[in-house]
Amino acid sequence: MKTVILFVSPLLLLACGNVETYHTLRDKNIRQLTGKRITVVGEATDYKIGPAVITEDLVTIFIDNLESWPEEYYLKNDSSKTIRITGKLIVKKDLPVFIQREGEPIRQGIPMPEGTDLKEARKRYVLKNATWKFIKK
Repeated sequence: MKTVILFVSPLLLLACGNVETYHTLRDKNIRQLTGKRITVVGEATDYKIGPAVITEDLVTIFIDNLESWPEEYYLKNDSSKTIRITGKLIVKKDLPVFIQREGEPIRQGIPMPEGTDLKEARKRYVLKNATWKFIKK
């Protein structure tokens, strides 16, 4: 039994050491992190399309398979908690974007200005298999 514990313990330390923590995620950096397991520090918030964390430099990352933050994480009155969240960063291309043209009926989704690349605008960053905890300020 002791041999197994000694063997597993270093592997766990190595696995934990590969996860980097980010307080800011400039657009060029976030693309390089896609597909990797990362830790992000930011403010918990809820949107109509689901919960997200917003970094210091206002990058929004959504949380996969979660409908909304538990009440103690986001108080719904613009009073959110600072959290540390870890998961695999992926890109989803599922935002309902469209270009609203004058005279057309109002549509459901996110209106974009004329000339917007809708394929690019559909993308959002998402943390998959995420775990999180409060950070005390």
